[in-house]
Amino acid sequence: MKHLYIMRHAEAEDLETGGDDAERPLTKRGRKAARAMGRWITGQGISPEVIATSPLKRAMQTARAVRKAMAGPKPMLIPELAGECPAKDLAVSLMPVFEGAETVLVVGHQPQLAQLVSLLVTGGIYGRFDLKKGSLCRIEMETLLPAKCGSLDLVVTPESIR
Repeated sequence: MKHLYIMRHAEAEDLETGGDDAERPLTKRGRKAARAMGRWITGQGISPEVIATSPLKRAMQTARAVRKAMAGPKPMLIPELAGECPAKDLAVSLMPVFEGAETVLVVGHQPQLAQLVSLLVTGGIYGRFDLKKGSLCRIEMETLLPAKCGSLDLVVTPESIR
């Protein structure tokens, strides 16, 4: 059985007027929450073989903080995780990431991640699933497909692991 862990980036700084959304860093609280999630992941005996992240700064910082806390693999950038790609296309882009891996962690953005979860669990993208900042969910599946292929069996928020 394969496991896809989907994590929304942790809390980021607000966008300043005229600022670049892609360059928003994590807040101090966000960095702390991401490290805590990494420690929780390790404490649960979860060890992703692959960490895939959006190229946006806040997601990369989240992935790096999680990795550091769990001594996991170096995060790989997946441009489709930047938030604009439709869920089906995102699922297709993640399929090669799963080749040879049983456990994958992806870090990205809402509403794209909610749409991905909905697609993989229900086959559609219109289900209501709100992944809070810094939260993690797990989908169990035989294989990753751009359709209904798994079941949601875990949702963890930063508040629930304190």
